[in-house]
This record gives sequence, structure tokens and C-alpha cells, in this order.
Amino acid sequence: MSWGLYAWVGAPDLPSQPLAARLSVDPAKAPIEELIARAEAHLSNNPGDGHGWDVLAPVYFRVGRYADSINAYSQAGKLLGDSSPRLTGLGEDPATPRM
Repeated sequence: MSWGLYAWVGAPDLPSQPLAARLSVDPAKAPIEELIARAEAHLSNNPGDGHGWDVLAPVYFRVGRYADSINAYSQAGKLLGDSSPRLTGLGEDPATPRM
């Protein structure tokens, strides 16, 4: 069953691309997963970038990565201090519809 899903969703006849090649694509044309991967790579090399954590936190929330969102909001708060958007992000309920 998984092979059928892979064949339907993926493209098994295409060669794989190394991460570096995928990250060289214009960000405006990249899928959200690649943009997140870029941000994560940046933050792994620059964990003190509070602005980076601040930008990534709501993105994690929107894609359903709630634990990662909490971590990112917490990191931003540690580095930049508390703010209304950060505290609101930490307190949001994933079951609440977003506009």
C-alpha cells in the first residue's frame, strides 16, 4: 500500500536531489517544507537569532507542528523578551479556527 501511495504522490522515476541543490531554488518558488528546512538549517547554525525563531514559530503553528511552535516561541521569548504576539502564540489553542 505504501508503494502505491509513493508512486501516486511522489515521482520515483526522478533522481533524488541533495539538500544543497533543493535549497538553491528561489525561495519564492519553493514549497513551504523547503522554506522551513532553510530556516531550521539557519537556526541550527545561529541558535541565538531571536528574530529567526520569532518568524518560524507561527509558520510551525500553521502547518500543525504545535510542539515546534511552542519551542520556537519560547526561544524567541528567551532571546528577545516577552511580547504580546509571542505570549499569544504560546497560548493559542490548535483547535481554535484561524482566519
